[in-house]
Amino acid sequence: LTVAPGASLDREALSSGASFAFTVAAFNSRGQPSTLNRTLVSVVVRLADVNDNAPTFGSGGAGYNFSVSEGAGQFTSVGRVAATDPDAGDNGTVMYFIVSGSDSRFIINISTGEIQLLYPVDREVKDFYLLNVSAVDRGSPALSSFVGVSVIVTDINDVAPTFQPSASTTFVLTEESMGVRVVGRLNATDTDLGDNGRVNYFLTDSTALATFKLNASDGLLTTVETVRLDREATPVIRFLAFARDSGAPTSLTGTTEVTIRLSDVNDWSPTFSETEYRVYTLEKTPVNSILMVAMATDHDEGPNANLTYSVTGNGSDFVSVEVATGFVRLAKQLTLSELLNRGLVRQNGTGNDTAYTPLVLQLTAFDNPTDDTQPRRNGTAALLIFLNQITDQLPTFSQVNYQFSLAENSSPGSLVGAVNATLSAGSAFSVRYRLLNSNPLFQVDEVKGNITVRPGAQPDRENSSQTPYLVITVMAFTDSTPSRQAFSVVLVTLTDVNDNSPQFAAPSYTFAVVEEPARLPFSVGFVSASDADAGSNAAVSFAILGDTSGLFEVDSGTGQITAVKRLNREAAARYTFQVVAVDGGSPARSTTVGVVVQLEDVNDNPPSLPTLVSANVTEGLPADTLVTMVTASDPDIGLNATVGFRLIQTEVPPMFYLQPDGAGNVSVKTLGKLDYATKSLYNLILIAYDLGNPSLSSTATLSATVQRLDRSVPRFDSTFYNASLPDNLAPGTPVFDIPASSTGVAFNYSLGSSGNANGAFVINSRG
Repeated sequence: LTVAPGASLDREALSSGASFAFTVAAFNSRGQPSTLNRTLVSVVVRLADVNDNAPTFGSGGAGYNFSVSEGAGQFTSVGRVAATDPDAGDNGTVMYFIVSGSDSRFIINISTGEIQLLYPVDREVKDFYLLNVSAVDRGSPALSSFVGVSVIVTDINDVAPTFQPSASTTFVLTEESMGVRVVGRLNATDTDLGDNGRVNYFLTDSTALATFKLNASDGLLTTVETVRLDREATPVIRFLAFARDSGAPTSLTGTTEVTIRLSDVNDWSPTFSETEYRVYTLEKTPVNSILMVAMATDHDEGPNANLTYSVTGNGSDFVSVEVATGFVRLAKQLTLSELLNRGLVRQNGTGNDTAYTPLVLQLTAFDNPTDDTQPRRNGTAALLIFLNQITDQLPTFSQVNYQFSLAENSSPGSLVGAVNATLSAGSAFSVRYRLLNSNPLFQVDEVKGNITVRPGAQPDRENSSQTPYLVITVMAFTDSTPSRQAFSVVLVTLTDVNDNSPQFAAPSYTFAVVEEPARLPFSVGFVSASDADAGSNAAVSFAILGDTSGLFEVDSGTGQITAVKRLNREAAARYTFQVVAVDGGSPARSTTVGVVVQLEDVNDNPPSLPTLVSANVTEGLPADTLVTMVTASDPDIGLNATVGFRLIQTEVPPMFYLQPDGAGNVSVKTLGKLDYATKSLYNLILIAYDLGNPSLSSTATLSATVQRLDRSVPRFDSTFYNASLPDNLAPGTPVFDIPASSTGVAFNYSLGSSGNANGAFVINSRG
């Protein structure tokens, strides 16, 4: 038999299937037709399949469109692709593979074409995947086709609104009178979609609600019309603002701390400590002697509180004031005769009780705003200078002015210094001393002139109400009637004592740095501390406390912490130590602060695999038989430690496939029955790679040995049997037969205990 000329045999095109059936007659041609001898035979020609058809996807090549929620769990079904192959046997058996585009997020069932989620997807990171899926038959050589699969990642409300630029927002607003003013705009973003990403703003703090209005839709923050903001009362305003998305059924909320710093308007005038200063001095007191120190304060800040002083009035040529400090000094000698001649003072009283009215001047303190639009303000105080004549009856101080220094924190009763005044020789009177104005810190011994610290007083240089130099006026008077008086100004300078420890700017410090810095030393961050003392007592130096194995150093002067050795997160993800701030006092004072250095992961470790994996598999077992399981580990974290697998095999058609579990384990399974006679050893390459950027990988050699099937061992026809039974069956009721077979060896059946603990079922020796 031969194929007829011009005929084409196509097994897949035959309506009769894969065979031809006809009858062939054999006869003797020598006789007459009626007497021919013949024999008939039926012939069936069956067409053996040739792998001449590639698998065809049911989508007609148009591709598939699926979607998956970003909140879907591992092994969630995404969709199914299907391809058919009209060939027969292995030539028509279709296998499915994801060729590219999955970013290791998806897997496909090699037999069913079901696509599943292997690792979570995040729409905010990537919202669309285009998978290239192939359908491959098991012919030799294999034929294949490809189809595109679009996977859209759908949104869930998994991102809370985030304020920009950070978790705290600072505005600067000028203090002003009442009225609606724009503070600024809060900006929060939500990378979710639709209502999940639509943000509304709100406040909850009652004080903030009474002062500010926050537009719910655009985040515009304004003042309430009836509220006046006063920097001197509240220089900094802090409250929480919230942004909530509109997701359902549960919305998410972001928070920011709003800080509003009020900038100063020059709305306060300087105020002197006294409305009237009385100064007592003697005529012919030396020029440049200190009469007093004018002290004024201003509740504003900056240039608006930077004060300068002046003195005016008829007779102001006798005194001068230091513009910046307020020290009032004699500019020229004072004599009663000149003051009387110029009409600046007049006699007040008669006889031995003669006295004179004071020289009356005006002290003025000015602030100095730099903004020309703001008015310059001032405050005034009266300066009354009482002048006594020098006579042999007046006490005379040994010095016109006294200057003493006193260590702050001196205990009550500590001696500041002594003043001394005397009378002319032969005087029958004695000199007594008194502080002209009551002083909260000092007292003077009435007889000896010793100035000491008052009981209960505590001189403190750092106290804002105590200036580093204190001015007191001492009066020396006689015990005569009338008493004669003289005055002297005493300047007491408080010297610093190391009574303050350094204070860190924060209660603790946490720094996040990337492991394995490219260059060493590597800056981790700064700590800072200040000391309220002065001079060397306020000079702060830093040092590290605790064992850091020499990994970190701190600059003693700047507080900069640096890493000086390699930082490996896999060895230690977190370092905790202390930094001490020490001042330069003697003895020194110190304070410590805790420092945490958190290492952020770098993809510096490939997945770890055994270099050689050996496995045995028996021939003849069905497809999807487990050959071995391999585990890969990666000490990194996150995507850097998320492992995917790839198998390289040279056999055509391929005989193995991978089934990862998403937890670093992968099962190696068969694609079909293995035949020992065809091939007894398969050498495969298993690649484990992480999802870091860039990705790192390791390889292992997988040696799969095919073992002969021992046909004398009984084997079940299936690995699983299923039956449904009605209630109340009588004992001895047959359920089903369990067929098994072996070659040339008799065998019996028995039931194991698993699943049959109460003995409900029995099996006889024939199954």
